[in-house]
Amino acid sequence: MSTPEEQATPTTAPEAATGLTWHKLAAWAAWAIPVVFILLMVVHMEFLPFFIPFIVVFGGLGWWVSRGGRWSGIVLAVLAVVFIAMNAPFVIPTLAVPASPIDFISTVWILLAAITAVVAGIMAFRSSASSSGARAWQRVVAGFAVVVVIVSVVAMATYDDAAQQEGDLELTAADIEFKEESLDADSGTVAVFITNEDRTYHTFTIDELDVHVDIPQGAMARVEFDAEAGEYEFYCVPHEADMKGTLTVQ
Repeated sequence: MSTPEEQATPTTAPEAATGLTWHKLAAWAAWAIPVVFILLMVVHMEFLPFFIPFIVVFGGLGWWVSRGGRWSGIVLAVLAVVFIAMNAPFVIPTLAVPASPIDFISTVWILLAAITAVVAGIMAFRSSASSSGARAWQRVVAGFAVVVVIVSVVAMATYDDAAQQEGDLELTAADIEFKEESLDADSGTVAVFITNEDRTYHTFTIDELDVHVDIPQGAMARVEFDAEAGEYEFYCVPHEADMKGTLTVQ
């Protein structure tokens, strides 16, 4: 028979033994975003100043949420939604190029972290208690993150580089710029052979001619299209500000 003291002591729920709360999961998700941004700078061996605001904001939010403040969760969720919306124009094209692993994996991981920040932030606002739901969400996200790596590695390994053909115009992408800013061709069928020497994916896009080809990191691609006499601007979708050129067709 138990003593009065033993009867008065509440039994620890199985969920509490793990120590995982929605607050903790929200904090981890917030910290994951700056961690991936820092890793990207390390991989590219380049300081990217436009990453710094995200690193500072989500690093600070992670610390605030980890302190257990009730409103911290909802603030994190709101800012994570804003973050996703701001980066949607860059995220969507990147998801179409799994053969470019640095871009694809980092983008999906950051997106998973941001979505987790939204869900966990809202749940943390509602309750700070340990939850089996938080553990289940963590497992799903971790599993999906692993699958993303596998998919990207397989896509890169099975990607077939294009073969250059006689008469192709040559275009090289390196250091986030096109080495050739002008191309000349005769009217009719035009063929362009693109070499990507960067650690990020690029595109060769001409809106007027409905031309668009993705070139994964370190890959080569070839595109053929018909063009009448005139001047056409070509550019790289994710790096349009720095990667533009003119195709002149005689």
